[in-house]
Amino acid sequence: MDKSNRPMFVIRNAKKIHLNENETSSNTLADIDGADEVNADKNKSGVPTNKLISEGKKHVTIWRKIFNFILENIKTIFIGITIAALSACFGFN
Repeated sequence: MDKSNRPMFVIRNAKKIHLNENETSSNTLADIDGADEVNADKNKSGVPTNKLISEGKKHVTIWRKIFNFILENIKTIFIGITIAALSACFGFN
């Protein structure tokens, strides 16, 4: 069998198998032998490789990373700025 066309799953002697929402570029999703019960919903085989790659992580710009960091840490940043401002107002060193 061609290495790039192997099944995504090779399953032998299983009692119950449930495959849900899997996509593979191979023509065969699963090679199953000796299973008592198989449930497979919303699976796709033969999906173009570039489609699978493009659905991965999207490129995030440095500005988006900075914005997300500020949003995630807004409470800590606000407390730090408030304490620094109060220290400056009251002349604490």
